[in-house]
Amino acid sequence: MTYLLVLLLGAIAVAALVIASRMRRKKRRSRLLDTPLPAGHRQVLDRNLPLYRRMPAELRDRLHGITNVLLDEKRFIGCGGLEVTDEMRVTIAGHASLLLLNRPGDFYPGFTSILVYPDTYFADEITYEFALLTEAVETGTDSVLDDYAVTSPAEFFAVATEVFFESARRMRDELPDLYGQLQRYYAIDPASWHE
Repeated sequence: MTYLLVLLLGAIAVAALVIASRMRRKKRRSRLLDTPLPAGHRQVLDRNLPLYRRMPAELRDRLHGITNVLLDEKRFIGCGGLEVTDEMRVTIAGHASLLLLNRPGDFYPGFTSILVYPDTYFADEITYEFALLTEAVETGTDSVLDDYAVTSPAEFFAVATEVFFESARRMRDELPDLYGQLQRYYAIDPASWHE
C-alpha cells in the first residue's frame, strides 16, 4: 500500500512540474509575442527581409513577436567554423517567423537548435514540382523560379518559398498550383498585398 502511495504521489509531482513548466512557457511566449522588437532588430529585418516593408502592419507586429520567441528559445550554432553574429540570428529568425505568421501551432517544436552552415547544404530527396522545374531547365523553358532551385529538392523548396513571398503575383500567374500549395501551407496570400 505504501509503495502505491509513493508512486501515486510521485506521478502527481511529475504532472504538476510538467503543467507548471508549460504554464511558464506559455506566459513567457505571450509576453514575448507582445513585446516590441528592438529597433536594431527591426533595422536588420528591413535590410535582410525584402518583404518586410510591404507587409501589413498587423502581420509585421506578429512577425516581431514570433521573432522574439525564436530568438529566446532557439540556439543558433555555427557549423564549419562559422561564428554566428546577432545580425545572422535576427535574419534567420525573421525568415523563419515569416513562415509561421498565420499558421496555428507551436514554434518549430522538436527543434531547439538551428545549425547555420557557411555554405550550401544538400539533401537527397525528390518531389513532383522539383522534377517539373528540372525538366524546364533542361529544355530551356523560362520559369519564375531561378535555375538554382534544381540544385536539390531542399533548395527548390527554399527558392519556391522565396519567390512565393517576393514575387507572389508572378508565381500565382505562372505556377498557380505551386502558389496554391504554398498559400495553403503558409495560410497567407502575399499576392493580395500588392493589389
